[in-house]
Amino acid sequence: MRRLLPLILLIGISVIFPQKRKRGSDLGVPQFDVSTPVYPEASADSVRLDVLIKIPYASIQFLKQGSIFVAEFETAVIIYDDEEQQVIQKRWKRRIETDKYDETIARKPLDLEIRSFVLSLGEYNCKIEVTDLDTHKTGKKSVELKLDRFKGKVVLSDLLLINQKLVHDKFPQGVPIIPPKISGKDSTLNIFYIARLNPGDYTITIKSVTPDGDMLAEELVKGVSDGTFISGVMYLPAEHVSNKRFKIEAVLSQDGNKSESELLVEVKWRGLSSHVEDLDAAIEQIRYIASSKTYRKMIKAKSEEKERLFREFWDSKDPSPGTSKNELMNEYYMRIELANEKFGSFQDGWKSSMGMIYVLFGMPDDIQYTPHGIDGRAYQRWHYYKISRSFLFIDRNGFGDYELGEPYFPYGSD
Repeated sequence: MRRLLPLILLIGISVIFPQKRKRGSDLGVPQFDVSTPVYPEASADSVRLDVLIKIPYASIQFLKQGSIFVAEFETAVIIYDDEEQQVIQKRWKRRIETDKYDETIARKPLDLEIRSFVLSLGEYNCKIEVTDLDTHKTGKKSVELKLDRFKGKVVLSDLLLINQKLVHDKFPQGVPIIPPKISGKDSTLNIFYIARLNPGDYTITIKSVTPDGDMLAEELVKGVSDGTFISGVMYLPAEHVSNKRFKIEAVLSQDGNKSESELLVEVKWRGLSSHVEDLDAAIEQIRYIASSKTYRKMIKAKSEEKERLFREFWDSKDPSPGTSKNELMNEYYMRIELANEKFGSFQDGWKSSMGMIYVLFGMPDDIQYTPHGIDGRAYQRWHYYKISRSFLFIDRNGFGDYELGEPYFPYGSD
């Protein structure tokens, strides 16, 4: 079995985290995704806001308690009106338990929460916070809401991309895909919607278009409503999608009235790992582990040759040839993804000094943090006890952009 480098498992149960840094590294800050679809209510002057929050287990701190691993966190949704007055605040706590260590460091499984709120038409700012109750660090996101388009008798809701292969008590129509992404395995787009309209005939035109406005697919839904609400799932083929992103556009029409809604969807690169979405970016990111000769050859290759070389490179590193998964590839690009989340600032997180060490060695076993050294600078020393290594980082400019105290050249050989 050939391994490309001593990839250490991401340790998440015994880390001593430093104080919050000014910027740059967000080590220990919970990372999560949010979707905020809005649906019409019976009253024309109000709507229902669903706040969907997806929290991967890998982004929160698990502690071992006896034979299980436990994580506890608090989630908050705070909504402000256009005059910056708080109109809603909702907080709740969650405790997650698992007896599988692998789950505590994985992007899946995850915790998917939903909270619903009724709002009057207008403009709002919705703030979502997730606080790890062990590290006491908080991840934050903010979403601007403009709800005036929901007035009128004929109103189409926001569109929600769902996976109908997965169902849940909270999502009987299919689990939402947050953020909206598809991969090469997806042949159909499943789009959930709700509409308020008058009794009688109606049509919904739905299509997918490229960023340049070229149509990829189009479907027409016709129906007769016997009430004031309809809901369902619309379908679009996804085979012809080749762009990195595209847009779904839907138009509800009835008696001369129209209501429009749209959704931007990202496309994962049809590659070897769910963590690889762009071939050129994935090739650039192997520079830590590929020889300079191999790296230059891939960078300069043409499109088809580039993909072949990329696949050959990772095939040669596969610890379990003949199986459907390349564990080292998945681990490596998962760390790239997490490094971007944790250490990104003016550059991608994986390119930073901390990001590079994190990608190569994983989460440190221990972090010694010195906020004010003899020279007035902040220092961090990351310890990896299992491989008897440590790395010193220095905040030379005072902005949280830590650099290695001594150069480290990780380039591999093959």
